[in-house]
Amino acid sequence: MTKEYFDKIEDFLSDLNNFMNNAKNCIEKINIISKINELVFWLQMYQDNYFSNKEE
Repeated sequence: MTKEYFDKIEDFLSDLNNFMNNAKNCIEKINIISKINELVFWLQMYQDNYFSNKEE
């Protein structure tokens, strides 16, 4: 896995999040947005850890 791969996933999730923010409010929307935010958080944590350990 490369940094570009992670960047593409984060871009996709960001686009999905923007789409969901423009959608009608509902419980499913709130659940999806919260999961997107959680996924982005863990992707960033993994990416930081993975690439910092690889550089050492």
